[in-house]
Amino acid sequence: MTSVEAVPDALRAIRAKLDLTQTELAERLGVSFATVNRWEGGGNKPQKAPMARIVALAAAAGINLGNISTTTAIPGPTRRRGRVPAAPSVMSMEQMLWDAACSIRGEKDAPKFKDYLLPLLFLKRLSDVFDDEISRLAEEFGDRDVALEIAEEDKELLRFYLPKEARWSVISGREQYDWPLDDRGRSTTPKDIGEHLTKAVRAVVRYNPSLSGVLDVVDFAAERNGERDINPAKLRGVVEAFSDPRYRLGLADVQPDFLGRAYEYLLRKFAEGSGQSAGEFFTPTEVGLLMARILRPRPGETCHDYACGSGGLLIKLQLVARELDPTSRVPLKMFGQELQAESYAVARMNTIIHDMDVELQRGDTMINPKFRDSVGGLQHFDVVVANPMWNQTFDPSLFEDDPYDRFTKAGGVTSGKGDWAWLQHTLTVMSDSGRAAVVLDTGAMTRGSGSKNEDKERNIRKWFVDSDYIEGVILLPDNLFYNTNAAGCIVILNKRKPAARQGKVALLNASRRFTKGRPKNLLSTDDVLELARMYQSGESVDGEMAVVDIRELAEADYNLSPARWAAPSNQAEHRTISEIADDLASLERRAAEVGRILEPVTKVPELRSGQEAGLQRVPHKDTELGPIPEAWEIRTVGELCEIWSGGTPRKSASEFWDGDIPWASGKDLKAPVIDDAIDHVSEEGVRSGSRMAPAGAVLLLVRGMGLAKDLPVATITRPMAFNQDVKALVLRDEYTAFPGHFLRSAIYSAKDRLLGRIVPSAHGTMTLNLSDVESLVVAWPRDPDEAHRVVTVLAAVEQQVKIQRQKESLFNELFGCMLTNLMSGELGIGNFRLSAQASGQVLPSEVLA
Repeated sequence: MTSVEAVPDALRAIRAKLDLTQTELAERLGVSFATVNRWEGGGNKPQKAPMARIVALAAAAGINLGNISTTTAIPGPTRRRGRVPAAPSVMSMEQMLWDAACSIRGEKDAPKFKDYLLPLLFLKRLSDVFDDEISRLAEEFGDRDVALEIAEEDKELLRFYLPKEARWSVISGREQYDWPLDDRGRSTTPKDIGEHLTKAVRAVVRYNPSLSGVLDVVDFAAERNGERDINPAKLRGVVEAFSDPRYRLGLADVQPDFLGRAYEYLLRKFAEGSGQSAGEFFTPTEVGLLMARILRPRPGETCHDYACGSGGLLIKLQLVARELDPTSRVPLKMFGQELQAESYAVARMNTIIHDMDVELQRGDTMINPKFRDSVGGLQHFDVVVANPMWNQTFDPSLFEDDPYDRFTKAGGVTSGKGDWAWLQHTLTVMSDSGRAAVVLDTGAMTRGSGSKNEDKERNIRKWFVDSDYIEGVILLPDNLFYNTNAAGCIVILNKRKPAARQGKVALLNASRRFTKGRPKNLLSTDDVLELARMYQSGESVDGEMAVVDIRELAEADYNLSPARWAAPSNQAEHRTISEIADDLASLERRAAEVGRILEPVTKVPELRSGQEAGLQRVPHKDTELGPIPEAWEIRTVGELCEIWSGGTPRKSASEFWDGDIPWASGKDLKAPVIDDAIDHVSEEGVRSGSRMAPAGAVLLLVRGMGLAKDLPVATITRPMAFNQDVKALVLRDEYTAFPGHFLRSAIYSAKDRLLGRIVPSAHGTMTLNLSDVESLVVAWPRDPDEAHRVVTVLAAVEQQVKIQRQKESLFNELFGCMLTNLMSGELGIGNFRLSAQASGQVLPSEVLA
């Protein structure tokens, strides 16, 4: 093997052949675990000496490295007994971040504690990258101490130099640091972790001036009225959470987007807690990705966001550009402007974490746009994205006296709301072939249309349409944004429309494309991809997209609402009464079949007269649970079954999520028995971070808001993987003759006892302790056949409940269908034979009167 390109495959082949973990392989090669992890992940490459050891070990194992290519799949090592610790997933990383945030919750409210947490996260990233770069130098020069000396002599060898007191090993207390004396001979040793962190971030900024105003934005030792803003003990808890070795944030430990997604998760959580102020700096991730996929940025293009907030929209452009052209080494040239100092600092951290070079400026874009050309005019960009404040009011004189002439020549000066003023600014900063996507309030698409009075906003809209600058409008679902429940829309501008789109506007109604969530709805990845594909196709789709000629828009007085042109069709109207009646008849037949199983239940009253029936009174005994059948026993759940933990495969690895294995989470446990899940994973995904539960196992939610009102617990009819919020209860060998659903029924019958033990975690999530599940006492029959009979009856009752709900839904549909037909004259009352006597039996007399 002469090429280091094949090293990852070679290492996996060696581990597979010798059944080694990465730690064991590291010992064989005389390097650290982190080094092997980086080599195998392709993060960096071994030098000459370790390469020779790899070749020698491969030869000793009988592996022909000449046959290994980077496209050959190398089987993973045989799984040993017990659980192999999974690599950190996006979900586990997110949990670490949120747990850290909640370590100081109560000290500061959500909008404030992010000011403390985000710089710490950023410092941890800088420290781990610093360690990685020192390890790289150590491999080159043969010794870590030598590498540190070289780095201190030539700090340009590193992205960012960190003095020793700012390195995470020292901050976390895992490495000793002798603080120097000051000029007067006094000790500079900080008295607690708050002072240490403040000294650390200031030291980093001294060595790296470009981080001024980014890392040193808060004083961790600040006091108010003699009390610390953040208790040092709470800060120590945050440091310990970040110090978990499973959550390194170095170059090879996480992909840039992996960390970015976790980072944005934190921003989303802050936005959930802080409402309007958060909405000003955070655009939902999926909305940003949809905008980027529609604009399809190309390598080297200039991109601008004049209200960039946390920088998320610019980052999405770069991520999508890399995805569209993964071989290109030419990045986008990105420029952002932000008014708020706090959001500006967050944007700088966010772009550095993503390893992206973005030129950021502070200032009010409407009054003082910062990006100008050599003659003082506004700079032009190939791609423009923005989510400015909706319905913002401005003084009209600002538009009338604009030195950059952005408004009067582009439809005129608006009054009141500034939505179209933002679009006028957008158009001005677009290049001759530029394109843009801007998020606005939906009202901006219709205000003034149909009015007899002159409306300035409608006039601007008319100018944009008549000038053929509007390529499309996308109506988003309700309740996506954190500063409003309103829907919002994306306006796409294009100064050089393709020939097929000229004279037309694509109006896409995505209002029904959402996944219900709390507190906010979501656009799924599949919906984002499908909406982008639909928009790019330029073809009308019934109920979702209309491609409208600008002459038709003129006739509609320039109403650009997609809901006006692409209203979703009501599928229920297409069903006939006969079709609904057929479905009802089918349900009646199923109900009759189940009813035959339940026939003994209807004889329960006869037991009182001593008559024999399908259900019989049996001798019972008193126990700690109360009376139970005499032939039954008391057992704990821990005695009856093993309790397995699950996990989440890495979200950034698409190959983990393209399989057909159901992957269950709390949102799937909605019924007593489930045979599928919303999400699916591959076998590789299961091996990487989850676990398979066998058919007949019981899945129990132990963490999540689903526990607030009920006990989500279900039997699975097929093998399933499951996440970390769910436990799989698998009957032990001596109980495998019993049906798993009986275990589910026993646990659910004790739900009040379990729900009484549920407590909120430190950050408010409902949590059920594993020890409480294991110690739960339930009644258990000695005879498996009796358990099967109990399950048969209970399942029949559950089936009848399901049938009755389906019938209720069908009758509601039948009512709506008949109401429409009767009121429209499609059907007349003469078509029905209903006597007055019958109607009296159906309706109360007071209604008939």
